[in-house]
Amino acid sequence: MKSPRRRGGHNKGPKGKAQNFSEIQVLQIAEGLTKQQNLKELALFTTGLDTLLRASDLLALRVCDVMTRRGQIRDRFIVIQQKTQHPVKVNLKAYTRHLLLQLITESGKQYHDYLFTTRTNRPITAEWFRILVKRWAEMIGLDPTDFSGHSLRRTQAIFLYNNRFEIAKISKALGHQSLLATIEYLGLEDDEVLTSLERRKLSPEPSLLNTLKRFYYSLTTHLWKRKRTDIWPHWKSGYKTDWKK
Repeated sequence: MKSPRRRGGHNKGPKGKAQNFSEIQVLQIAEGLTKQQNLKELALFTTGLDTLLRASDLLALRVCDVMTRRGQIRDRFIVIQQKTQHPVKVNLKAYTRHLLLQLITESGKQYHDYLFTTRTNRPITAEWFRILVKRWAEMIGLDPTDFSGHSLRRTQAIFLYNNRFEIAKISKALGHQSLLATIEYLGLEDDEVLTSLERRKLSPEPSLLNTLKRFYYSLTTHLWKRKRTDIWPHWKSGYKTDWKK
């Protein structure tokens, strides 16, 4: 029995779908934004990856969605999806939580302000977000026409699938209402996937937290070696080692 084709590793999406970024390309984009000291775009980039939200939901986030009244960034919260009106639970990793806290603090945002805004303090539009994603792609030598505002959501979904997460759990994280929608979204062959899910024995599935910890530990380690600590000064006090736990 052939295993399902994992197209995500080659960035090629199904016809009509935005391409995803590979893991190394994610690292390259993060390093590029770090060199530019572009905290706002870096926080937007990692939040989009962590949450798997559609652009409309990502850009609608407000400070009160991600921060408690005590000034702490939440590690998880519920978003009502604009497209379906169904709730979806999203997670923020420590790396992203620190960036968001710094973004909110340095920009002086109030509790009900939009999280990602323009210089005039208006929420970033979907069109501008699409331009930013294309700019990130171009920054690392990719063809920007292959990418769109949907690329971050698809990048994380394919990353989870390539790390052997169950399609049912990926579907839940994406807020899909059916497994077939997720199978199509990932660009897999329906018959091969369904047969494979029935017959093959998967090795014990790693937890979502541990898998994403390894992913972001590789990112922070990569940047740490280049001593890019201007945006994250607290690394010197032991942040880097947190991912080893």
